[in-house]
Amino acid sequence: MNLRPAFLPTVFCLGFAAATSGAALPVRELVESYCVDCHDAETRKGRLDLDSILTDELGQHADIWERVVRQIEARQMPPLGKDR
Repeated sequence: MNLRPAFLPTVFCLGFAAATSGAALPVRELVESYCVDCHDAETRKGRLDLDSILTDELGQHADIWERVVRQIEARQMPPLGKDR
């Protein structure tokens, strides 16, 4: 999946909307592909474990997901040298 960074927040929003409607979660695939290598329970780069909250409802971790979207919009994530 080769998405432009400006498109990623839209994907997150669509995935979250799908989560509340019970539809498939494209955001889960996106996070698993691009984020959990560094942001899982073991590695926790930036003290962030996204893997453990992927199955929870969005509202339970709105502050974390907001931070994720801000990092993506600022093009700080994924970091340079990693697939975007």
